[in-house]
Amino acid sequence: MGGKISPEMCAYCKGVKKLCGARMCPILLKFDYLKKDIFVVKSTNLQAISPPDFLVGEFSYPNVNLGPISSPNVENEDEVLIEKLIRREKYDLIDILKIRLNFLYSYNRKNINVARKPTYPPEPIKELAISIKPLETELELLKYPKPKISLDADIPPIGLRAPLKKLEVVDNAYAPRKLEEAIYEDEKSTVLLFELYSHGISNYHLMRLLSLGLLGKKHNKKLVPTRWAITATDSVLGNWFLRSVKKTPSFSKSTVYYHSHLGNEYYIWIIPSDYWAFEMFEIWMPMSVWVRRPGKPVLIHIYESYNGRPNKIDGGYQAIRFSVLEALQKWRRKGKVIAFRIINPEYFAGVGSWQIREGVRIALTKKPLLFGDLEEVGSQIFELIKGKTSLDLENKSKVIKMVKEVKLLDFIDNYS
Repeated sequence: MGGKISPEMCAYCKGVKKLCGARMCPILLKFDYLKKDIFVVKSTNLQAISPPDFLVGEFSYPNVNLGPISSPNVENEDEVLIEKLIRREKYDLIDILKIRLNFLYSYNRKNINVARKPTYPPEPIKELAISIKPLETELELLKYPKPKISLDADIPPIGLRAPLKKLEVVDNAYAPRKLEEAIYEDEKSTVLLFELYSHGISNYHLMRLLSLGLLGKKHNKKLVPTRWAITATDSVLGNWFLRSVKKTPSFSKSTVYYHSHLGNEYYIWIIPSDYWAFEMFEIWMPMSVWVRRPGKPVLIHIYESYNGRPNKIDGGYQAIRFSVLEALQKWRRKGKVIAFRIINPEYFAGVGSWQIREGVRIALTKKPLLFGDLEEVGSQIFELIKGKTSLDLENKSKVIKMVKEVKLLDFIDNYS
């Protein structure tokens, strides 16, 4: 595709959909300077910690490659599991990039055709996937690890990659009995995901199990590209939560929760209502990662009504929706929800949708930023967002339109 590439296209694509027609995202190519922070590995035989973390590629789907993501340089388990980096609140974006860019993706050179079902991962990878703790591994590579920056809107960063010759697990894997039973159960993956989550298996672990084809009907098990598995897990669990949430009582007051980290600001506004609806305003400020020029912010607007079907497919939307519904299910309350995500210039490199999920989770554990009547809270939150972004979003909101229509119908009924 020739001509000028719009910031709106880049913010929606995030280097994944190749909407501009370029083989390689021109924005992502600019991050090669980060290679200076990657350790040089001059060996093809390595000992490494492998979290239960893997990458199933999608580039030549249905022919996919896969392999473990491991760390030859980090011994602290908290610096291996990506979801723990945010919760300790001691790492900034640079710290996270320095840790993750020294992670190694060692991949099978021969692609697996997932069109031929079922497809199973090699036994050592299966062992790593089942374990709920990181394990020591021994890797034999075909070549020295090559620095290759991989930054993504959905998948955590990777900085090293090399073709894998042999993988051996040194530690003993540990998994709860329920998890071990589930991978041999002939049941739909959607059912197993919620059963395992209900037994305390983290959503991140479930994403890995789904991606490696370890859950589902026996005749239908197959490897799933990691990006698809991440969004699918968020969506499936979110829908399970929603079924439960719809049966609960409404919030009593309008409430706004807030959290800021890594250059991202999250405002979650819950509006009292007997009917579910959800809306996301994702605002990319000038000079943030996908808007590499001054000017106006770029707005991505996605919403769903009572049926729970969003008008667009988007990994970031599903990540926010998952965390919101997870909290509502725990609180046993429902309402209409508007989520605002403001991405500032400090977020100069994408590190994956996990930071979205965790940012919203943290916001919903804090004391409310705003609390009160609908009109009062609405006026405050829209003014706050306008002051930060210059965008007037009240008239764009589908949820607010729904609320006003209900109020008008109530007024007519009462008047008549």
